[in-house]
Amino acid sequence: MSGPRKNDNSDIAESVKAVCEKNLSADEFLDKLVNAIVRKLENTWKQEKQEYQAKVDLLHSELCETKNKIVDLEQQHRLPFLRFYGLSLSQDGSSDLQEAVKVCKKIHSLVDELDIDYVCRGRKSKKGEQPLIVKFARSKIRNAIFYNKSKLKGSLIVAKEEFVPAKYKLLLEAETELRRGRAWTNQGRIR
Repeated sequence: MSGPRKNDNSDIAESVKAVCEKNLSADEFLDKLVNAIVRKLENTWKQEKQEYQAKVDLLHSELCETKNKIVDLEQQHRLPFLRFYGLSLSQDGSSDLQEAVKVCKKIHSLVDELDIDYVCRGRKSKKGEQPLIVKFARSKIRNAIFYNKSKLKGSLIVAKEEFVPAKYKLLLEAETELRRGRAWTNQGRIR
């Protein structure tokens, strides 16, 4: 048997052409065609939207992780610091460094000026207090002072760890939730 003849092919082409012309002129066929195209586009857009939303969600979670890492790194940088509240600006002309050494000697007698890297005053609080911020040269001295801060009981001086704003906010929330004194800190961690 031989393949289809050219005559048969032209008959098929004519038949297809006639069906297409008939259907293209019919409004019902055009409506179905438009609806099919619209559905296909909607499905494609919906799928693309879901893919983009998944990418946005992934980027958002990565951004949150990165922000948390930045806060942790900033907090690590602040570990050698302690804040002392209740120390007014000296009237006798002594420097903040001398004040810091005097307070630290009350807590740990082996402290001298070499154990302190620098001292500065923090921002005034709502109560008008301006804390003394002390950076210690050695973590061993800093930890000894912080762990023995109870020796300051009875005075108006309070020693606290230095926190980044995000961690400080968490500490305040924990203190209000658990009542003051129940939340405590150690090496920048809130417990």
